[in-house]
Amino acid sequence: MGKKDRPASWHGVRPARRHAVSRQMIERVAERRRAGDWRGACAAAGLEVTFDLDEIRREHGAETAGAVTDDLMHLAPDLVRWHLPRGEPFLLPGRQVILAEHGPLELSVSTTSGGPAPARILLHCRPSLSAQVRLRRGDLDQDWTGLRQLWDLRCLDGLREWYGCSDRVPFLRPDGTPLSREELPAAPGPDDLAALTEWTAALSADGRLDDALTAVGVEPVEVSAWDFVRHRLAHVLSLDPVRLARTVRGLPGGAIIGRDTLCAARIEVDGGRLRLKALPARGQKRDLPWLAEAAWRRPPDLDLLWRGDIVPEDLHPLIYGVLFPGREPARPPGPPEVGPPPPVRVRCRDGAWHQVRFRDGRLRMPHDEEELRREEALRAFGGEVIGCFTVPAAWRGARGRLPRELRRLRSELIMMFRNGDTDGALSLLDHVDPRTPCGDHGTLLHLVHLVDHERVLPRLLDAGLDPAALDALHRTPLLVALTEDGSPRLIEAFLDAGAPLHSAYGGVHREIVESRLKRDLGHLRDRIEPLLPSPGRTG
Repeated sequence: MGKKDRPASWHGVRPARRHAVSRQMIERVAERRRAGDWRGACAAAGLEVTFDLDEIRREHGAETAGAVTDDLMHLAPDLVRWHLPRGEPFLLPGRQVILAEHGPLELSVSTTSGGPAPARILLHCRPSLSAQVRLRRGDLDQDWTGLRQLWDLRCLDGLREWYGCSDRVPFLRPDGTPLSREELPAAPGPDDLAALTEWTAALSADGRLDDALTAVGVEPVEVSAWDFVRHRLAHVLSLDPVRLARTVRGLPGGAIIGRDTLCAARIEVDGGRLRLKALPARGQKRDLPWLAEAAWRRPPDLDLLWRGDIVPEDLHPLIYGVLFPGREPARPPGPPEVGPPPPVRVRCRDGAWHQVRFRDGRLRMPHDEEELRREEALRAFGGEVIGCFTVPAAWRGARGRLPRELRRLRSELIMMFRNGDTDGALSLLDHVDPRTPCGDHGTLLHLVHLVDHERVLPRLLDAGLDPAALDALHRTPLLVALTEDGSPRLIEAFLDAGAPLHSAYGGVHREIVESRLKRDLGHLRDRIEPLLPSPGRTG
């Protein structure tokens, strides 16, 4: 699979697979699940429970409460997190996924909406929405009631069909290695699900989505917006024609697929005939339900495996066990653990190649202390520092070339924070210097509200990170935590560390801070209000 074949929507899924559902998270969820602690399993996977089973029992009876409890005891919350719709690479905000229906109630998860921070996941058991409301909400609602293999431990065997497997996984040889483009089948019969998935994917990658649809019995209808929608479906949203046709044939009337009203198509079922046509951005008919993305998109794991971005062992252990039942793993399945970064080769002053590596949180070079002092003195007097000696300062944000491997390492560290991977971040911080700039995000202190701050904040402060540092919007870490829904305990920890709220270069939106004070920070009002700029001043 070449770069041009890779769906744009999967650009950030590889780091999300590693950091949004980390190995440590999977292990903690499994431990809690084995102990029969579904609430603890949800907490380990970052799902916030919003209901009380006793209240459900009182209001809806023991039978309904028992059915909900049964589902909760077989819920794999880390698999829910694994399969939820994503952008690049974060969870799509403001979405609701219905897992199961129990009488008037539905068991569902939702992602929080709004703000620059990654969405949180909430687990609900609440009254079902009406069909009319669902139609109006469009793709914001995703119905997984017929996709229990994505979250129910009792239904995991269904993952083989959902991934498009026959006697092997699509795009892979039986040993789990990727097929070359030349090895993909051409025009296979309808009975080989893996081969049919591969063929239609290859046609789509070649710009022949219409041919791929026709091959599975779907008639594309040319309308004014079809060229745009066709490109988005094939190259951005990774439409799987085989999955779409198999799903829609059992639906009365048809469904709508796509993501938001700017890229949507209507697939109509008329007897045995399937017709797909683009919907205009305005004036769309709301008489058909939106089909869940998991029912018509190719799973990103398949593209990542085909491209070689991941190996089978990188999959979630539950998924690996279903897809590769007879394959002996080279290591325990699951996202790889974070280890010490490898050394980096740098061309030094004399033209020789030296190895620079992190040890004990500092970049070490093959130069003695006298050479280091001489270079530091040269820098202090404005002299040009080159070679190995530029790297530690460039890591901390000074001018100078930072090797590509270290730029990637910095990006991975930032991605860990932005995906809430506390374990991965701490493991990497055991080896690297945290005093590195994070682009527009400022410093790691500006991202600490996204991880377990009680474990991470002391490490960052002890390493010397400045709580008065500014991000690209001239915000201090405390102001970022206030405006991006950082927890009250984090706000208090920043205040205890003497962190300033604002700077002379940027304003504080008093209304945002006032909103937080009213909502959940009233007990800190006496400590926060003196830090606000005077009315009429912006900073």
